[in-house]
Amino acid sequence: MNDPMAELHESIFIDRSPLEVHQFVIDNVAMWQANVMEYELLSEKPEKGARFKIIHKVVGRKVESEGEYTELELGSHDGLRSLKAPVEWTLNRTYEPSGTGTMLTYHMNVGSLGSAASGGDRLVQAASAV
Repeated sequence: MNDPMAELHESIFIDRSPLEVHQFVIDNVAMWQANVMEYELLSEKPEKGARFKIIHKVVGRKVESEGEYTELELGSHDGLRSLKAPVEWTLNRTYEPSGTGTMLTYHMNVGSLGSAASGGDRLVQAASAV
């Protein structure tokens, strides 16, 4: 990879347990991630090594990628990375108990600013509706 990596780091409080938030994030990718048009788990279940296909809408164009979970401990943390994608990326999320809910923190590195995922506000709204 020759392109410089852009970084996105954000924390969001959600008034649900870490397990509920994590399960919601995994089960509802297209609902909370604003630029995701389609998401398909290619493995039997989400776990370390599981693969997925995702189609993003970036600057009006469909961009298809495949990725994998590099780690996953439900209710605690997960990591994902691109395998087949026009832009290389990694994503790490932690789910920490905080007062009456969860502090979800995500850190993403992406090879192009144009493809960085957005949707933190939608995640809060969607997860709060669970």
